[in-house]
Amino acid sequence: MFEKILIPTDGSRGVEKAIEYAAALAGKFSSQVHILFVVESSNVLIGYDQDMANQSQMQSAVESMYHVGEDTVARIANQLEEDGIKKITTKVRDGHPADVILEYVKEEGIGLIVMGTHGRRGLNRLLLGSVAGEVVHRATVPVMTVRMGSKD
Repeated sequence: MFEKILIPTDGSRGVEKAIEYAAALAGKFSSQVHILFVVESSNVLIGYDQDMANQSQMQSAVESMYHVGEDTVARIANQLEEDGIKKITTKVRDGHPADVILEYVKEEGIGLIVMGTHGRRGLNRLLLGSVAGEVVHRATVPVMTVRMGSKD
């Protein structure tokens, strides 16, 4: 039913429950699991002037974000392998998270997105936005959102 499942991640603990659900579904349907970490390097640019010294700092900060992303997807891939999932693809990309997730879905022919959500409400949600909410509203494939538990 779901040949390809996407787990978008920002590395937060809320993704752990989504990984569990995605692994269970992938095991049941023999799905390929894609793990995607999105670096939003445009956020790094906001805090820096454009002189030469700061360009070096910006580049270092973006590289650091990519390393975090690579470590994150590798850790999740290892966890999925331990759960018996054999077909795993990992990617780290740059851009606005919801846009990158939806572009990736099209490019790779993803059939299901499984993602964690913080479950923010009210003013926090308005101020912080919601990548999961944006993906749910714009996706052309099913999206399973998994809310963090109260202990998380």
